[in-house]
Amino acid sequence: MLPTASSLGRALACRASNVLPRETDQGSEAAERGTALHAYVEAVALGRAGALEAVPPAWRDTARGLDVPAILEALGHDAFGDTVMTTEESFAWDPTAPYEGRSLGLSLDRDYSGARPHEFVGTADVVVVDRDQDLVIVGDYKFGHGHVAPAATNPQLRALALYAARAHRVTQARVVVIRGRDDGSCWLDTAALSETDLERIADELIAFARQVVIDQRQELLPPATPGAHCRYCRSAVHCPEGPMALAVAQGTGLVDLAATAAGRGRLLQLRDFAKRLPEIINDQLRLAIARGDTSLPEGQTLAIESTEKRQVADVELVWNTTVAELGHEAADVAAPVERVATMATIKHAAAKGALRGDGKAREARLINALATAGAIKVSRSEAVVAR
Repeated sequence: MLPTASSLGRALACRASNVLPRETDQGSEAAERGTALHAYVEAVALGRAGALEAVPPAWRDTARGLDVPAILEALGHDAFGDTVMTTEESFAWDPTAPYEGRSLGLSLDRDYSGARPHEFVGTADVVVVDRDQDLVIVGDYKFGHGHVAPAATNPQLRALALYAARAHRVTQARVVVIRGRDDGSCWLDTAALSETDLERIADELIAFARQVVIDQRQELLPPATPGAHCRYCRSAVHCPEGPMALAVAQGTGLVDLAATAAGRGRLLQLRDFAKRLPEIINDQLRLAIARGDTSLPEGQTLAIESTEKRQVADVELVWNTTVAELGHEAADVAAPVERVATMATIKHAAAKGALRGDGKAREARLINALATAGAIKVSRSEAVVAR
């Protein structure tokens, strides 16, 4: 069987993990918490009695704070309309028949015995089908504080959207990450997937399935790629990159790796992974701001700060525009020797001949005129900062 949707991120990142033996999942407190809260929201969505009492006491306060009907409404489910909502729906998708998909059933507890060996499978926490909009909405609850890829790039949700769209025979999809806080409140990260997007996802999975078949037929193990995904890999103990996998996942053992040629090569891989960390961190900080979680220690808050950068785009236009605004003498300062202009020479030109206190106003007028004429270009950037 091909990887499940929940393990697809790891499978795409590391080819070796698709052919190595896998250990039995030993579970964890975080996994137990997630399972209990998933069971609770399913029970509430289906109107089962005693849903809260079934949650272990340690996590009951979180469950009590979850407003499941409001979450479903936010997803797009109209209890009195034409949408159809299911929970814990399992799907199978055959890459050799990319326009077909199957619903394996509801509440199967990740039992994919009904799937064929060459099919992709996965289970969606909540599915809403809107025939009027030719749309399927796939929601996935995420509890805890671990990193979760944004909805738009989340491999699990993108795959589930394809499987669900094919199974329910619609051409559009919307994916939603439902992040639960400790107090039970939630915020939603949403992304729309067009028919073209679904085609692209199908093409990517078809290519991936072909590679898996090739790797499984080879005598040599395909490349193992250490990364953050190693932390949850059930094949880690069998991986030839075990020490590196541990180092990347837990940040330990780096000194030992630097002592060997192979280890130093692996450290280069770690460095390349680290280059992507700022983007991952910024995504999470921006999402925190979007949902209103901006508090920081010592009374500071998260904020997005915009900055502008101006660059000369056309020296000839700088000279001509400055002549029109301030005269030839100022233009010769703005674009001096061989008509070379910079933002510094433009500011000097604005200051030339200015009256006391008038320099900033002249500079603002000149820069505005230059921007309007296309003589300079203004680029804007945003950064997450503490205030």
